[in-house]
Amino acid sequence: MANGYQIPFSFDADKIPNSFRFAVNIIFCMYCEDMFYYWTHRILMHWGPTYPYIHKTHHSYKETIGLATEYTHPIDYVLNALPTALSCAVLGQRMHFTSLLSFTFLRVWETFDFHSGFEIPWSPYRILPFASSAEYHDFHHSHNVGNYASMFSIWDTVYGTNKDFYAYYAKLNDKKED
Repeated sequence: MANGYQIPFSFDADKIPNSFRFAVNIIFCMYCEDMFYYWTHRILMHWGPTYPYIHKTHHSYKETIGLATEYTHPIDYVLNALPTALSCAVLGQRMHFTSLLSFTFLRVWETFDFHSGFEIPWSPYRILPFASSAEYHDFHHSHNVGNYASMFSIWDTVYGTNKDFYAYYAKLNDKKED
């Protein structure tokens, strides 16, 4: 504790979580982060008055590549990190520092995966229910519409912000069948 501030996570070696608790913490953080990210991305980053000055820098890449994840305005960078931090802060002392580091690693890996421009079939994100994908996020960059969530498609589906994505790929599939 420094200057009255206490770090909200557990560092006790004897409190390192067992496999079940570790997995629950990570999965909770993934879904929680996705909800926070959806709203910051949709409302703050794609809001008309701020978009051209902040988030448009990141969208200058129409085809996604891994390094484009970090090509952002400084304010955008902070807004991207905030949902990750908030999802961990919700758990506070119920989250061990090893879980925090692991989740942060998984979040960065996911960001590079979904900005890779490739559908990596062995990606661990493909086994999660409602998981997003590189193709899903590529549409967001190439069309600059919808698909605002980070890891999953839940919030886009609930609020209908992925309808354009599904309509676009339905047309593509219809053309392939002709």
